[in-house]
Amino acid sequence: MKILNYSLLEVGVKSFKNGHFRSISHLNCKQKCETSKVTCSVLKNLYSSKSVELVPKTNNPSLNSSLVRLRTEELEAITNEDVKQLKNESNSALDFCSENVSDITPFVHPSFNLAYFVNKSTVIKEFVKLGVKLHKLEKDNDISRFLLTLNFENNVKGHLRFLHDNGVPAESFGEYLTKNPYILKEDLKDMQIRIDYLKSKKFSQESITRIISKNPMWLSVNVVEIDKKLGFFQRMFILAGHEVRKLATIRPSLITYDPKVVETNVFSINEEMGFSIEEARTLLLSVPKLFMISRTHLKKRFHYIHQEMKISHERLLSQPGILFFRDYIIKQRHLFLVSLGKAQYDPKLPGYVSLEILVKGSDTEFCHNVAKTSINTFNVFLKTL
Repeated sequence: MKILNYSLLEVGVKSFKNGHFRSISHLNCKQKCETSKVTCSVLKNLYSSKSVELVPKTNNPSLNSSLVRLRTEELEAITNEDVKQLKNESNSALDFCSENVSDITPFVHPSFNLAYFVNKSTVIKEFVKLGVKLHKLEKDNDISRFLLTLNFENNVKGHLRFLHDNGVPAESFGEYLTKNPYILKEDLKDMQIRIDYLKSKKFSQESITRIISKNPMWLSVNVVEIDKKLGFFQRMFILAGHEVRKLATIRPSLITYDPKVVETNVFSINEEMGFSIEEARTLLLSVPKLFMISRTHLKKRFHYIHQEMKISHERLLSQPGILFFRDYIIKQRHLFLVSLGKAQYDPKLPGYVSLEILVKGSDTEFCHNVAKTSINTFNVFLKTL
């Protein structure tokens, strides 16, 4: 390798017709280039023959005049001593660096693996003992950061004692904190106010225990918001006080659920499926979870059951559980019974098949208890669909 120098204020030439070179550094406005012997010879020939312009041109005429007046030095080799001096004086990205930079890595977004802190954090260790599912919580970095800031004695014990005093069994603490770790952010006085509110609305202690046990989010909602949500159901379905308490006790998660989803399902049940307000209230109090499922799935199941299977509204009111099962289960089993001549859903006629027994259990149980045939026969039939 030879190292050439020539006068350039900037890198004016990146490649030549017959060769290429790469930059090493700048020194006193002179570009130092490392090149092969062949390229060195090419550069000398090109320079001497004036076939290449080493002084760059710009859009500024005054600057061009100044550049032309620059003295272009003869291309010549530089000794190894000059190279060492060049390395010491230059500020290029290719400069020699004596500093250890092995610990410098590309930037990555922070992530948390809470299992890593089990042996380092007392609170994480206690969460493991309680049965908290850390692998679910660590998916949210904000939750992970929050948990690592806690002190078990000061921030956790009091909340667990409060839950236990209000009927939440100790063996449920792990699941409770997994579903709502931010309960540990709530002030104990605020949590007591929310319990007192339920008592003021004549909820029994058994109902209160069930509500806060089945819905860990309940104690994170302030009293004003809970009152609005209970009032929403009371007004929409014209419920009496005891019916509101029954609804909140049976399905406490419905009370804190997204009201827009509930309103959409109410509209679908009343307007698209043809149930009256009274029938919708019956469904609410018997199967409140129905108002939490996807409207699209609910409507699709209803139309198949009502139009294809010819099941009346009255029959669905008495056996609404079928609406929770997947479409393909309902369709496959109904069509199989049709092929056997056993699709009889009228309780007044012989060979009656209950809607609940139609969809419950495995395919093997269905074939044995309802279709009275083998599972192989059912599997062969499925291939014809």
